[in-house]
Amino acid sequence: MFRMRKATAADIPAVADMIRARCSWLEDRGLPSLREDADDLAGQAEHGFMWLLCTDPGTSSTAEEIVGCTTVLDRGTSEGWTAEERADDALYLFSTVTHPEYRGLRPGTTISRWAVDQAARQERDWVRLSCFGPELARYYQDQGFESVREVPAVGGDLHLLARRPERLF
Repeated sequence: MFRMRKATAADIPAVADMIRARCSWLEDRGLPSLREDADDLAGQAEHGFMWLLCTDPGTSSTAEEIVGCTTVLDRGTSEGWTAEERADDALYLFSTVTHPEYRGLRPGTTISRWAVDQAARQERDWVRLSCFGPELARYYQDQGFESVREVPAVGGDLHLLARRPERLF
């Protein structure tokens, strides 16, 4: 049903559309969105660090649809992670966004499980991520991530989470 692939510059318009769809969904519920950053975030597709969760049309003539995106780095930013943590052999997930129309299929879970599996295949020690809001932090905790710490930030606390990799696929 889904597959992960690296994003390219050609994906930027579709990634931006997917991000704006998520922004509309959030705004309709009175929640903060990334609308002002949508184009910049989508532009990460051309730098080689963004991965896309896409529908897999298989052999049909149905066009692939972008369901979600995440940026994967092998180094943490200085934002909240200690120097020792940044020195660990880890994969870091940033800017994960999913299309709200696929919410029932849990695309965010698919992306994080893929990252956990990739880290295990690469023999990494950790998978780490950060997110805003206690609800999103609980969502990742339900997937086996453990809270490392909360860091005060503009717009609310930044939740840092981590988990050990394991082969899942």
